[in-house]
Amino acid sequence: TNDIKTSKVKSAKNKLKRINPTTTIKTFNLRIDRINISKIIKDYDYIVDGSDNFNTKFLLNDYALKFKKFLVIGAISKFDGHLFTYNFRSKKIPCLRCFF
Repeated sequence: TNDIKTSKVKSAKNKLKRINPTTTIKTFNLRIDRINISKIIKDYDYIVDGSDNFNTKFLLNDYALKFKKFLVIGAISKFDGHLFTYNFRSKKIPCLRCFF
């Protein structure tokens, strides 16, 4: 209940900082699109998706593949949770679109 009316990115950052206060976490509380995504993900090795729609998940997948990033995607459906990890730096490259 402490996180009601708190953005997902701020809530996640606060919780992660409590786990490890020395971790540097940079959050982006904005809608990712084809215009701004390259500038945002190019400097990072790991991309963690907290979006709630397939278009954003597919966009992150496409650009993580393009820039050879490690991608973590979380999803929920009613009472089921799912976690997917993709290492696009490896030679064997799975495709997110293949799972949906």
